[in-house]
Amino acid sequence: MVSLAFEVDDNGGWIPHALTNNQGVFAALKTGYKWVCEDAAVPRAGTTGLLVIAETPSRWLLSTTKGIYVSDDGGCDFRGPAAAVGTGQIFGLWQHQQTGRILAVAEGDDGHSSGFVSDDLGETWAQLAGLLPDRLTSLHWHPDNPDLLLAVGRRNIALSTNGGGRFRALELSVDNLNIPATLVQSVAWSPGSINRIIVSSIVGNRSRLILSTDQGHSWSQVAVLPDRDVQLVFNGNGQKILAASPLGPRWVSKTSGATWTQEGSVPLAIGCLSTGPKGRLFGCSQPNDGGPWVIGVSDDFGLSWMPILTAFEEAKHREDCPGQSGVALCCAGLCPGDEEPQECGQPADVEWPARCLLQPDSGGPTRALDAGYDLGPNDLDGTVAVNDSLIDTALSGLPDFTPRERDETGGEPSVSRAHHGCSLDPVSGSGRLGWWPAMMCVLILALKRRCRLKTGR
Repeated sequence: MVSLAFEVDDNGGWIPHALTNNQGVFAALKTGYKWVCEDAAVPRAGTTGLLVIAETPSRWLLSTTKGIYVSDDGGCDFRGPAAAVGTGQIFGLWQHQQTGRILAVAEGDDGHSSGFVSDDLGETWAQLAGLLPDRLTSLHWHPDNPDLLLAVGRRNIALSTNGGGRFRALELSVDNLNIPATLVQSVAWSPGSINRIIVSSIVGNRSRLILSTDQGHSWSQVAVLPDRDVQLVFNGNGQKILAASPLGPRWVSKTSGATWTQEGSVPLAIGCLSTGPKGRLFGCSQPNDGGPWVIGVSDDFGLSWMPILTAFEEAKHREDCPGQSGVALCCAGLCPGDEEPQECGQPADVEWPARCLLQPDSGGPTRALDAGYDLGPNDLDGTVAVNDSLIDTALSGLPDFTPRERDETGGEPSVSRAHHGCSLDPVSGSGRLGWWPAMMCVLILALKRRCRLKTGR
């Protein structure tokens, strides 16, 4: 899982779609959850964002690790990439509720982030003048004011009050103690106040919560929670804040962050927390890492949960797409989740057209077996190059929500990200992988890929 994307239904409610880094989109259609594999838009591209346009639900905008693509037939066929934004890593897509303006953030190989806006549903784009923080981890667009943008990067946090024309760096300081952005775990912005921002940061094996009531000019410490990896989310009116640990503990503030109490628990490995209309709280988890479901919803602000999509394997192939569409051609012979072709009713031997294949710099076309990790044309004979930019690109935008052993050194919390059975463990404050685990992980992926050639996956 990377994140959740939400479509607005006819009654103003939210319909959640699941986005993944190596299996495309699990889309909630009228006939249930359907699978749109990543190759339907562009071979071997991780999915980073999805917008289903409310006024024209057949129009989809899909951001990937290889640019932005547009569908005019409800996600069956895609065209692109959008030339103005480029063909590189796109961090995500957002659409403001009031203006309909769409925002995209592109990240270069050097980590520099550039913002782009579109006022014609993604047909044309204009670059923002303001300089965003490098290596974004989250971006917040205040629902009541389209001029307010809060961008969180691995090196700093910045606020824009003029729609991205200029960003002001925020200094996180409490009692003369400066908190570096590398320690920030989660940021939430009150929907009920443009001035109230709360931040969770790592302090040893705990989480420090600091609150600003003046748009980040000053901060005060409001709590220290006995767990790390805490995620923050406001309720619909900004009166309550939930702090959720992937280990289960749940803390709540009913005073907009001023005071906190521990109440109940949340499901293990929970992430992607988002508050929708009527106070409904949505979340995601990874069943392969101990989570109870893929997508869940809570009507009591996280005390109890109901599954919406229990497992990736529950999603079915789309039968509503034309036979020559990208989904019909490129998803044939593949299965969602961990199933093999025969388990999901697909033929084992499929000859995919060139549009479904990754065209390497040398040699013949290669089937995109695993999205997100570009192993190159020589990966089948074990010749795999590993570098920091490859690892950063693969991990960019992924939520840190699955705990493993704690890191007592004060570095980044250890997490597990499932990628066909391979765990990636950040071991430094920058989120980079250590050389040995990175090499072992990529070698395992290469071996798995060689084995799957026999089954066509």
